[in-house]
Amino acid sequence: NANCTMLNGLPVCQCQTCYEGDNCTQLIRKRYTGSSDNGQFYNAIDQCIPGFTDTTFAYTVKLSPADICSEFIIESFGAFGSPAINVRCVLTGITTFNISPQTNPGWGLSVRNWATEEGSIDTILQKVTVPYIVEYYDNTTDSCKVVLSLQ
Repeated sequence: NANCTMLNGLPVCQCQTCYEGDNCTQLIRKRYTGSSDNGQFYNAIDQCIPGFTDTTFAYTVKLSPADICSEFIIESFGAFGSPAINVRCVLTGITTFNISPQTNPGWGLSVRNWATEEGSIDTILQKVTVPYIVEYYDNTTDSCKVVLSLQ
């Protein structure tokens, strides 16, 4: 999981995409999804503009590994009702990620990342912050930020 070269007789290694740690054996996404392949649950507090305090939603999500090592899924995202929305997140760094624009005909909406802020994890507090924009079928939008706390 590392690419190594010799420099002045010493190996210099860099972890391949998706990996971190002294021996490049730890998958970065496990910071979000936990050590098992089943994922882990978080309590979500979701606040939407205007004011980030006018509209607050509390719900539970599960962060699960995706089929690509640099991605994870937020299951039951946004508490939008049925069908549940599962949003794919793409790692951009060890503690950051983006939500690329995505939609599903059954959702009646689309979701994307804010242009000015990435999602992130605070590994000390075990909190994940997800800034996102939801666009509804009538082209209205809400800008929201959800904070996920590990259960």
